[in-house]
Amino acid sequence: MKKLLLAFVALSFLHTVSSQTLFSSAFSADGTANGQIVIVGNELYSAMLTSSNVSKIDLNSPNTSQRVANNVSDVTFIAPWSLVHDNATNILYAGGFDVIYSIGLNATLPVQNPPNIANPRGIVRGMSIQGNLLYYSESTEESISTIDKTVGAASAQEIHAAPDGCVGDFVIYNGFIYYAGGVNGSGASCLADIYRIDLSNLSAPREMIASGPGDAIQELHLVNNYLYAAVEGGTNPILRLDLNNPLTGFSMVVELPNASLGLANVGSTFYAGQNPVNILTFQDPVLNTESFQLDEFSIGPNPAQEFLHVQSATVSTNLEALQLEIIDATGRLIVQPVMRNTVINVSQLAQGMYFLKMLDPGSGKQQTLTFFKE
Repeated sequence: MKKLLLAFVALSFLHTVSSQTLFSSAFSADGTANGQIVIVGNELYSAMLTSSNVSKIDLNSPNTSQRVANNVSDVTFIAPWSLVHDNATNILYAGGFDVIYSIGLNATLPVQNPPNIANPRGIVRGMSIQGNLLYYSESTEESISTIDKTVGAASAQEIHAAPDGCVGDFVIYNGFIYYAGGVNGSGASCLADIYRIDLSNLSAPREMIASGPGDAIQELHLVNNYLYAAVEGGTNPILRLDLNNPLTGFSMVVELPNASLGLANVGSTFYAGQNPVNILTFQDPVLNTESFQLDEFSIGPNPAQEFLHVQSATVSTNLEALQLEIIDATGRLIVQPVMRNTVINVSQLAQGMYFLKMLDPGSGKQQTLTFFKE
């Protein structure tokens, strides 16, 4: 098997930063450990590992939590584990043990007994959405499978199985799946390294692109071309890997008091879901040097009567992943619309001038455009 990295690359300890406790007991009524976390707007959602719940907090006022869904598992001690948000439908998917639940965030909360849309084999360690496809990893088969969200469990298809090791959390970047994995019997954790598979050539063998510190990588998080890895063990570090130059190996970002099973970010500010139930925040200085302005979208017609059409200068941009806000001339938030096939319905707006704010939740980049409603 071809490997892009043939030997262990030592960690670089440049850019090491410290963390702060954002809140330590906001979720205490809902469980004793955070699973994966996602941020939607100003709200942080957490899978509660030691209960059958998903809960959320408002990042602007994080003192108390709100239950989002109850009975999100058939096995309370191991689920829900993973979360992913579908911006196009405002549905939160929660993966647990042999289940993936669909939680409509437009419904009255908390949702009771949300529907199960898939039958994964084992713990769902990670999920990702690309168009209508929901990708998920399965612990029992050490594999990655997909389902069509519009069809459900009947469309399940395995696309990759680790031939001699494990498959953990994963991200999708530039046509490749990058996942935490390893080799059984290697003496290190079975989730200690980073592998990738080519989505355009799934029959090709996996490639190991980076070797970790030897402990389990519990969470992966993608920001631009940077892959962040939350390691359980030792000093519980958060590591960074440049996917455009993986041979440089991992760099240390921060060391944390406990293992992080969830990572999320808004721009250069990161949130780490801890076990026990703490949320820590830290900054990555590398991202502070990045440009966080999109500057790649245009809209029309302008003035608009019923619909705005969004065009992107970057062909690969996932428009459905953008979070949108329409703000009036006084600065008041009017609506958070959903874009469908590059089209935004503005027919319900009164005549006047508005601002369309577009945010890429993964990179934190944003762009604001002015338009007029006739």
